[in-house]
Amino acid sequence: MLINNLGLGPIQLGENIAAVPERKPLDAEDRKLFIPMPGPECWYKLPGNIFSLENGLGDAFPARYVFFAGGPDGRINMIQVFPDRELYPEMAVEGCLTKLFGLANVARGNLLGNESPVHYFWVTDDKTVQVYYSETFSEMNGWPYLSFWFLNDREAVARYKLVHRTWRVDKEAGPA
Repeated sequence: MLINNLGLGPIQLGENIAAVPERKPLDAEDRKLFIPMPGPECWYKLPGNIFSLENGLGDAFPARYVFFAGGPDGRINMIQVFPDRELYPEMAVEGCLTKLFGLANVARGNLLGNESPVHYFWVTDDKTVQVYYSETFSEMNGWPYLSFWFLNDREAVARYKLVHRTWRVDKEAGPA
């Protein structure tokens, strides 16, 4: 699946959700792993593992999950990808995106000697889309993820999020 300025493969910002043929709504299992905002009815996923997200320049990484959300108009306004941490080499995602979008603005921190997530921000050449990647170093910080959204869509940035639960919802399963 090819990554481009508006998303990846058939999942393109601004396109109608119905244009994505393999979409599935979030199910109960997804909601055990993620908190969908503003609600699960806005979010869809591509089923199965995505073994290759490519930049068209020879670099790729696999994705564990690919989700996308739509606003009231039925158009895709947020895309979130969770790379498969177990299958890709360190920095492959950031390197893949840098080759496609250029150098990123980077924010990193260190809190009391603990590494915090590293945040990478790219803006497409036409200055319409923000591409964001968060690399985490601990499951307690959630999983690394990649997002696409329109720069001028403040509602998407403020309201449409999938938060990875770092705790288990189903009490019978015990601790994670």
